[in-house]
Amino acid sequence: MAAKSKGMKAYVLIETAPGKTKAIRKALGAVSKGAVANLDAVTGPYDFIAVVEGPTLDAIGRLVTDEIGAINGVTRTTTCVAISLTSCGCWSSAAPNSSACTSCARCCGIATTSPC
Repeated sequence: MAAKSKGMKAYVLIETAPGKTKAIRKALGAVSKGAVANLDAVTGPYDFIAVVEGPTLDAIGRLVTDEIGAINGVTRTTTCVAISLTSCGCWSSAAPNSSACTSCARCCGIATTSPC
């Protein structure tokens, strides 16, 4: 399920109703093509961890609420947005080395027009 990075990445922790795991796994496979980069069934308080990708935070939010959360048997989701630490210690939710990654200029005052 590996997909090329689309700009933003998040980890979606998914809890399911008892007995629904297999059906939910199948339904997650039908979620927006390429949006789910990886899906693992796990032990512990969550049943699945999905790595999702999208062009914006809003796109990831819509994916989680409109598609993943709407699957019959999904009882709860927790979304963790991935961030990148830059060489100066700044962080950004933009993909490193992308044109959107200008966090050094925003938070450290380091003048830069090039990606981190």
